[in-house]
This record gives sequence, structure tokens and C-alpha cells, in this order.
Amino acid sequence: MAFYLLKSTLCLTVFFLFYKGVLEQTSSHNLKRYYIITTILLSVLFPLITFTTYVTPSPAFETIASEQLVTEVESGSHYIFPWSKVLWGVYLTGIGIFSIRFITNLRKTLITIRRNKKIRFRQIINVLLPEKVVPHTFFNYVFFNKEGFETGSIPREVILHETAHAREKHSIDLLIIEFIRIVFWFNPIVHFMRQSAKLNHEFLADRSVLRQGTNPVAYQKTILAYSSPAGSPVLANSINYSSIKKRFKVMQTQTPKRVIWARSVLLLPLLAFTLFSFSTRETIPLETEEIVLQQSASREEMKEYDRLAKKYNRMDKNHMNIVQYEVERLKYIYEKMSKKQRADAEPFPKFPPPPPAPAAPEAVPPTPAQKAGKPLPPPPAPDTDNPPKPINPDPPVPAADGPDNPQPPLPPPPPPYASESKLDHVIRMAKQNAAFFYEDKRISSDEAISLLKKNGELNLHTKTFKNSNPIVNISKLGFTKD
Repeated sequence: MAFYLLKSTLCLTVFFLFYKGVLEQTSSHNLKRYYIITTILLSVLFPLITFTTYVTPSPAFETIASEQLVTEVESGSHYIFPWSKVLWGVYLTGIGIFSIRFITNLRKTLITIRRNKKIRFRQIINVLLPEKVVPHTFFNYVFFNKEGFETGSIPREVILHETAHAREKHSIDLLIIEFIRIVFWFNPIVHFMRQSAKLNHEFLADRSVLRQGTNPVAYQKTILAYSSPAGSPVLANSINYSSIKKRFKVMQTQTPKRVIWARSVLLLPLLAFTLFSFSTRETIPLETEEIVLQQSASREEMKEYDRLAKKYNRMDKNHMNIVQYEVERLKYIYEKMSKKQRADAEPFPKFPPPPPAPAAPEAVPPTPAQKAGKPLPPPPAPDTDNPPKPINPDPPVPAADGPDNPQPPLPPPPPPYASESKLDHVIRMAKQNAAFFYEDKRISSDEAISLLKKNGELNLHTKTFKNSNPIVNISKLGFTKD
């Protein structure tokens, strides 16, 4: 999550620098309005896009993956300060503060609308306030001083300016940016983009007033007369003292269409650059002679992993009853899991180290007689009356084979790997990337393991080669290995 927030911040920074350097001083205000809102949303979306590449694994890749697994499992034995929890706490606290601030400002605006006199003119509702206030707009509500509005002392240009804000729905842009600012409150670029959006709204309203035949010089004097360094509601559009210089400059600017088209074409390489720079790329290895369509562990494997991991995580670390097959399954499924699955799944159990090898028996100390060099006493004489019975008497020698004395057939020799169960053999072959066949049909290693779990009497016939992976045939005959 932290890496995503960083990439989103950098992506928005690139969009903002392009806006300040290429678009802000042009007279294409509609293009700038849609650019600001679109790029803010794209900076949130691009880091979520993932491009997947399938590659053929090499022995080096498998070694690195194995070492990474060992590192991740063993790293849990050391204490690490929970920086992630601290940062998450700070981040969520900021979200809470900005959410409360947004709700408070919205509530104040709605209370002001409800408690004061309102005059409707077509789709515009004028809200008359008793105190002196800078005219401002919130959706289709325009706020004026009651005395100035009723006496007609408010200039026509100011009314047209605020009406343009209401008619063009500039408050929608500010509302979208406020929601983004709550989530990315730590990103200063979001605040700069919000200021640029409000300034561009002023450009649009000024252009609307001038298109209705207003004299530019007289209009500029009116703006100076009604400008005020005092603040206005956060969610509203109003005449801003700090932006007047830029507004006067843009009023006198008329950007040629060919320049606007040339700068608009630059948006295509900009979008391509940000998409491939701030999206995520994932490399997935392919199995030999078979394309892996499954990018991670299956749902059934995840259920099995969580069940086994919870079982061992709940055990007392000093008295763990460990089953070798279950540990092998945990490692096998953990290696198949993607990064997201590992983050969401139960932590890998911390197994204790194997017990030390038993110490050699202590030598019997020599007797005083042996130390003095005296000969040992002779052994006792055998008891002729009660001779001891032999421990392993020789078996009787059978008579020679013949028609009169038939012998039973000898038992068959034990199969290879007699000490290894069939299920363990399949698991070992799966780790060697063996190819499994059942009834002359190719199956996966997981299906082979499932078959041996259901029917332990199935026969395994394994063929090994020098330069290729083993082949295991599963049938209903005996257990052999070539």
C-alpha cells in the first residue's frame, strides 16, 4: 500500500508539472478543466494496473526463489519494530481529520442555505446573507449580501460571474477533488491541483462575462473593487484576491488553435509515459513443455494452506507435533502463492530447529585393577547341567527339491524405495518437475497427489533420464522404478 501511494504521488506530480509548464497560460480553459480532473483520477488508477510477462524459468531463478522463501520464513525469528502499523495509524488519523473537516464545511454551507432568505431566478437560487460577504457559489446556490442585492448596488458583472460558476457546475470538480484530497491528504500536489482547478474556474467565469459584451477594462476594475484577501468557504467558488494578476493576464491572451492542437498532441506521449512508468509489471515462470495459466495457488490450495498454518501456529512452540507430509505441503503451496496471497494468508509457521544428535555413550572408567596393570579374572566356567539356549539358532536346512519333496516359492524381493511411501515418492517427484500420467492421460502434480491420497493401492512406475525430467505413470499394477 505504501508503494502504491508513492507511485500515485509521483504520477500526479508529472501531470501537474506538465499542466503548469504547457497548459496553464493558454486560453483553452475547457481543455484544462477536463485535464485536471482526468489526470487526478488517472494518477489513482495507473498504479493499480499490472502487466504480466511469462518467462521460461532457469535454474538460477529457482535458486533465488528458494532462497527468498527461506529468508521470508526465517526472518520472523527476529524482532522488527512495527513501522508499518505506526505509519498506518498516522495515515488513518489524517483521513479522519480531513473527513471531519469536509463534513463540517458541508454542514455549515447547508445550514446557511436553510436559514437565510432565498430568491429563485430560473435554475439559479440566490441566498441573501445579512453579513457582508464575498459573493460565492455552491452548485446552483449563489450567496450575496442581502442589503447590496436588494438595493441593486452589486454590479451586474459580479452577478454574471457567479451565475457562470453555477451554470457550468464548477462545484462538481471541487467536490471530486475534495474526496481525492481526503485519501491523499499527505500529498501536497493534490492541494496544488485543487488551487489550479479553482483558478481555471475563474478563467471560465471571466470568459463567460466578457462574451456577454462586458467591457474588459470596466470588468477588471469591478474585480479589483470586489476582491478581498478574506477567505471563502472551502467548497465554494469566489473572487480570489491572489489570482487577479493571472486572471488579467489570461483575459488578454488568445492562444492560436494550432498551438492548442500541438500542445494537445503532447498528451499522448505523456499518458503513455505515466502508464508504463507507474504501473506494475509481474514476471511469472512457465513450466517446461506446458504453459501455466494459473498465476498463483488455487482456492483449494489456499484453504489447505490456511488450515495447516493455523494448526501449527496454534501449537505450543516447545511441544509441537510435526507431520513431515504436512510441512512439505505447506512449503509446496507457499512457493506457488503470489505476493498478494502471501500477504493475505496465514503467516508461515515458525518450526523449531531439529533436535541435536544424541551424544556418544560415555566410556566405562577402568577399574583399579586395570589401572594397576593386573590381569583380569578368568570368566566363569560354563554350566554343563543347564546350557544356555542359542539366541539365533540356524534354520533347518531344507531337503533337496524333488518330486517327493516340493518346496514353497520364495517371496518376491521388496520393491525399490521400500522405505518410501507412494505418497512421499509422488511429492519428491513433483519437486523434481516430473511429468505425471494416469491411464495414459497427462495430469498435474496436484492431481497425482490427490489420487494417492484417495487410493494408496495405486501403482507408480517411474522413469528417469539423464537430460530431462522424470516420468511417473500411475496405474493399478505394482510399484517399480527404472
